[in-house]
Amino acid sequence: MQSVKDLREEVLSAHDRIGKLCDAADQEGRELTSSEQKEVDSLLAATEEITEQKLPRAMKVEENRKIALARFDTLQACRDDLGRGESELTMRDAAGNKLRMVASHKNLGSDPSSLRGLANELRQTPNAFGEVIQGIARGSFSSSPSSIRAAMTEGTNSAGGFTVGEEIVSGVIDKARAKSAYIQAGAQTLSMPSPETNLVRLATDVAFDQKSELAALTESDMTFAQIQLSAKKIGVVFKCSRELAYDTPNFAQMVQDFAASALAQQVDSYAIQGSGSGEPLGILNDSGISETGSIGAIEWEDVAAAAAQVRLANHEPSSMILGVQAYEDLQVLPAGDGSNSMKGWVPAPSSVADLSYYATNNCPLAQAVVGDFSKAIFGVRESARIEVSPDVGFEEDSLFFKVVWRGDFAVVDPSAFHRLAGITS
Repeated sequence: MQSVKDLREEVLSAHDRIGKLCDAADQEGRELTSSEQKEVDSLLAATEEITEQKLPRAMKVEENRKIALARFDTLQACRDDLGRGESELTMRDAAGNKLRMVASHKNLGSDPSSLRGLANELRQTPNAFGEVIQGIARGSFSSSPSSIRAAMTEGTNSAGGFTVGEEIVSGVIDKARAKSAYIQAGAQTLSMPSPETNLVRLATDVAFDQKSELAALTESDMTFAQIQLSAKKIGVVFKCSRELAYDTPNFAQMVQDFAASALAQQVDSYAIQGSGSGEPLGILNDSGISETGSIGAIEWEDVAAAAAQVRLANHEPSSMILGVQAYEDLQVLPAGDGSNSMKGWVPAPSSVADLSYYATNNCPLAQAVVGDFSKAIFGVRESARIEVSPDVGFEEDSLFFKVVWRGDFAVVDPSAFHRLAGITS
């Protein structure tokens, strides 16, 4: 399709040619010849078609192109850290603001080399989160590492609550991310700058067509959809005795590992099968993702077919999340009966042999999902609150802890995934 500039120049050229023909006839004191009149009529018809049809279409295409280019950054990370060892990615929200993203294999906390003073000490303190819990349980931080003592001097309040800074909480969140099937499958972690964070994704791409010379191209619109991350409260309550906090040498590590495991389980539960009603929407319930049902006993052909659907949408699948039993069934698909032929196991076909497989009890047997999980987002508000209630367990001389975190999950591009449903064992 000709550009707006080219079409306008073509109209000006036609008007110039018509003027020259008419001026020549006037100077010679005659009417236009039949051939000149035919050329003038042809030029007038061409300019009318340009001004009434071609030019408006070209102007709309260029407008759509400018919009697409302006929003392109919202669909792509500003830096690709693959092979460069960089810890941070960025993308933009619907308002064009940069948002920090962290790849699944990187830590959520800031790069220690960029931290100074106490923040750097906290990032380097082993089991900092567990140390905080132990100090609260003991009622004193006197035996805690110096970084924890310094961090918690201003963290108390009259209600018995403790606000824990990013560099402490990030340790337990990073451990949770390392245990989460959803994150390890490739989901990107995004630091939410506010409780409501809006992103934009491409809903309908432009369609190209082929035309003969001078034929008009068919107009194609690019449409966008908004993705909203809305921080939802996720937490856990647990109890411990004072004796345990005082007498157990590895208490801090034990608590940190427990909190990370509990958080990872909750992350996977919401990210994979969340209903979206009063809780985050999980990838298994996202209506925008295509699905093949009535699978029955799962076979490698089903996995390959799901991967093919992802590739047909111009994505490259990286991982598969499935239930534990479904994963075990795939590993023992028999080849041969052991009597008439040697018994063996059917290997994964080459088209899906390089996928990473993540089996989790947070994925029901009946469902599984294959896709490019870099198109999935784990949104985190980088703060948490630890509250302790000694009154609840007063008679038992125990303490109840509540750890609350807020975040959300989203799929940037549903076409990068394909679900399998109706799986049986």
